[in-house]
Amino acid sequence: MQTSDTPAGRGPRIGIWGTFDLENYGDMLFPLVIEEELARRLPEARLRRLAPVGAGRPNRFDAGRPAEDLGPWSPTRVAELADELDLVVVGGGEIIHTRDELLAPHYGRSPEEMVERAPSRFFIEGLGPDLEREVPVVWTSVGIPFDPEDGEVLRRALVHRPTITVRDEISRSRLEALGLEAQVVPDPILLLPRIWGPDLLERRLRHLRAMDWYPERGWTLIAQGNRAGLPQADETAAAIDRIVEGREDPTVVIVSTGPIHGDDAFAAALKEGLGARTILLPEAGLQDVAAAIAHADGFVGSSLHGNITAAAYGRPHAILGWGGESKLEGFAALLEAPESVARTPQDLPAAFEKMEARGPRPDVLATLQDRVEKHFDRVAELAREAAARRPGGAGEGEGDALRALGELRDAYEARGRLLALGRWAAADEAATQREEARALRDEVAWLRGTVGDLERDVADRDRRIEEILTSRSWRATAWLRALGRAGRRLLGRG
Repeated sequence: MQTSDTPAGRGPRIGIWGTFDLENYGDMLFPLVIEEELARRLPEARLRRLAPVGAGRPNRFDAGRPAEDLGPWSPTRVAELADELDLVVVGGGEIIHTRDELLAPHYGRSPEEMVERAPSRFFIEGLGPDLEREVPVVWTSVGIPFDPEDGEVLRRALVHRPTITVRDEISRSRLEALGLEAQVVPDPILLLPRIWGPDLLERRLRHLRAMDWYPERGWTLIAQGNRAGLPQADETAAAIDRIVEGREDPTVVIVSTGPIHGDDAFAAALKEGLGARTILLPEAGLQDVAAAIAHADGFVGSSLHGNITAAAYGRPHAILGWGGESKLEGFAALLEAPESVARTPQDLPAAFEKMEARGPRPDVLATLQDRVEKHFDRVAELAREAAARRPGGAGEGEGDALRALGELRDAYEARGRLLALGRWAAADEAATQREEARALRDEVAWLRGTVGDLERDVADRDRRIEEILTSRSWRATAWLRALGRAGRRLLGRG
């Protein structure tokens, strides 16, 4: 973020690269946290968010701020980016591999196109060591999802790196097998509560409740899974029913953190199998998902960042780990909670109960957060050094061009933020109107109930009167009533 009193082109120009164009909760949280941490340390910096495809694909999680398109890898594109940037931050996510074809279904592109675009070359090689001006590249919370198929590619790319960081011990061991040293820096999403505090999330919770997407009271469990869990959906539902059994007024709220991973299909299957009261949270934004988890009594899911969000806000959680993903095992180890991983649906209740009994561990969380903070301190230091090495900060004529480009980019980002704020304001107003409408409906229902009670009372009295008038005793005493009327007439004449 560039301040008004900083000459354009003088502050560090930082590119933040990752899969920030995928409709996935964790992928879209990364740039928010990374940008916030860097802007806090480098208010004069210009931050650019780039991704394999960019704004070319709709995304419920982008909040009006789509990433720029990295474009297909080529020496020309690399040289162009090197002229525009002083430092590159890559991460996070399981993006350090060369199997670009695996991204194809997530982007709705053919495997051939993704191989041609070669995003892995950007993520692994960065801007390369052969350019006229070296542009340092720093990994932030990246994972290596499987043993590298071509270790020489990694060795050649990393030999000149100022620092090599990965997000878990499993990824580090895969680099060490290649003779490369790396540090483990925990996932930056652990810092999420510093960005989205209680006031903001309370507002989002109010909106969810007004939409009847979150229970007003009772014990709440957030559940999530993806298409890999579909064969176990019924068993998972049975396990969740065991978790909520005996809780006071329980509700299971099912969220989709990864539409690209088939979360919606799993959500529908899980809802079908649950015996407990269930709410299916529809297409919610990032803050809605975070608010739902942060205010719940627990979370169970296969989403790494769903579990990280729960841990960051002090909520008990259990990891659906029967997909064998190393990132989940790695996070559990970092959290010193291997018992949080359920490897079968039958293990899930015990895993959750153990984490619930253990309670929050603020000491462990603070240690992990401190390691993330120190990493960003180091990134900021590298960015300052890289900007200082740029000849003249900006050449003659270049400053005006950079200033115009920066102003255009700032305006575009501001437009996106205004659109997002407009949507939030409209959602809040809608929530207020729905709350007022609900109160009026409740009042009308009470009035209708009262009127109904009165009408039933009147009808009951009319019925009793009719019974009296048609009774035998009433008919038998008719002569007495006639005599009484005659006596009143005589007295009246007297």
